[in-house]
Amino acid sequence: MHKTIHFESSFDASRLFHYICLNLSSYNVVKCDGRNGCLSRMMREMDTDVYFFFIPHAHIIFAFEFFVLCRTEGESMDSFIHNGSSPYIQTISEKIMWVAETSMKDIIRSAAVNLRRDCLWEGFSHSNQSKCLIPIDSLHEMCQMSHTLSISGLSPQLSELLFDRMDKLEILWSNVLLAMKRDPVFSLSASFDDRVYLFYFKQEDLFLMIELNSSKGVEEIQILTRENPSENKLFTNSCNSIIDVITNWILHWLWNSL
Repeated sequence: MHKTIHFESSFDASRLFHYICLNLSSYNVVKCDGRNGCLSRMMREMDTDVYFFFIPHAHIIFAFEFFVLCRTEGESMDSFIHNGSSPYIQTISEKIMWVAETSMKDIIRSAAVNLRRDCLWEGFSHSNQSKCLIPIDSLHEMCQMSHTLSISGLSPQLSELLFDRMDKLEILWSNVLLAMKRDPVFSLSASFDDRVYLFYFKQEDLFLMIELNSSKGVEEIQILTRENPSENKLFTNSCNSIIDVITNWILHWLWNSL
């Protein structure tokens, strides 16, 4: 079975295909042998093995060539089946094609989101406050596509220090952020209206985002990661490392400010 799958994206099929090739395991696909270099996935449907293959369309930049193969086990693919959740009947081939196509579109949709996130990530990680021209809307977009971890939920000790609601410590966060910007431990990527500050940690490939409220106190501090830390121990360790750095740095700054 063959079909041309069209899609809408800011990235063409070749760009998305190349990105998926660089992250095969993330999309549960493998590269085919041979000169055409297609990608494929195996799945189980209708109690049989189903294989689908895709490659950028040769003439349509926002489309993929899509092929589906399956074991018929001697059964006619034109036989009708009834889906209990639908009032309509389908042939076996239509059912298999629909499931395979849905999986294929999920891959393309996920790749487009992740590629957009990575483009924004690269833009912010290579910018600095003196020449950052990236709008704050792009930061919001990157946050929506990334995994965000609130410091308040990760470290009660640091949370108590940061969210000093009674102002017992009398921390002037404008001075703290000024010191952070000057310290090589932190790399300021961007700041917006003296309310939102974004720091990048190159070794861990993480962002630290600090938001101040109208009273110039801390509203929220978040760590941004590309991957879900709960599914990757390396990212969990990196997040813990960042928390230790922030905690020790602020305590050291407070001590020197006495």
